[in-house]
Amino acid sequence: MSRLRHETGTVKVDVLIGTDGRVQKTRIEKTSGYVRLDDAAQATVYDSWRCRPYTRDGVPVAKWYGVPFEFNLE
Repeated sequence: MSRLRHETGTVKVDVLIGTDGRVQKTRIEKTSGYVRLDDAAQATVYDSWRCRPYTRDGVPVAKWYGVPFEFNLE
């Protein structure tokens, strides 16, 4: 639907990576201006991301990361 409507933009998603390397939470820091694009960015993170957790003194700790997602038509 977004492609048909020529919706483009950049979404900045804050992602909380837990001590197990899985996504615990997301929040939109900067919207693209289109709910569909914002939702797609968050769904991508939840559905497919697995990360190595941040460690402090060798112990895994949860940490927030900011990640931009760019949607464009080419």
